[in-house]
Amino acid sequence: MARQLHALLEGARKKGNIDAPVRFLHMKVEATLEATRALPIACKKGCSHCCHSWVSAPAPEVLYIAKRVRGMPQRARVADAFAAARNQDVIARKRNAVACPMFEQDICRLYELRPMACRFAASADAAMCLRVFRQASAEAIPSPSRNLRGRGAYQIALAAALKAAALPPAYYEFNAALARALSREDAETAWLSGEDFLRRAA
Repeated sequence: MARQLHALLEGARKKGNIDAPVRFLHMKVEATLEATRALPIACKKGCSHCCHSWVSAPAPEVLYIAKRVRGMPQRARVADAFAAARNQDVIARKRNAVACPMFEQDICRLYELRPMACRFAASADAAMCLRVFRQASAEAIPSPSRNLRGRGAYQIALAAALKAAALPPAYYEFNAALARALSREDAETAWLSGEDFLRRAA
């Protein structure tokens, strides 16, 4: 997986286009998740407690999403979400929930493009999610172990591929990174050329 991603990242650098490695990553993640469809989870359309929490995403996903958000009405909400969550760490965000700018009327407007962290998020107890994400409870959300292991494995594979391609393997707070990517018309080509302008969003 890491070798395949590395090859795609090298191709992305030459083309100045991040789409191929991200689409490959998401395709593999969805194939892994297909094996978990039969597991009982409480997540369903309209259940959105986790859409108000801290989300971390790697630069390729941020840049891939930013290109699509540029032409969406939700673009204007990205700066507002960033301003509301700015300078808050994970603990502070638990006390001051901020909705994802792509979340609207109980629906993710970016669902098909959502980052890996959102794809692997799953819970067997929606009431507990309410307490954890909206009321700052310290409970541990009961997530399928396969989702947790899968997320870890894909994060390791992507980090290894990024390091091999001499690209930053960091994860960034989604709102901050998306706002910074949208602030630059050359965000994609700049990052692929080695400029880690997202670093402040780590």
